[in-house]
Amino acid sequence: MILMDMFLMLISSLILVI
Repeated sequence: MILMDMFLMLISSLILVI
């Protein structure tokens, strides 16, 4: 699922920012 992959990437970037 490409959508799920993009969602996971968004979450990871948010965690990295914090």
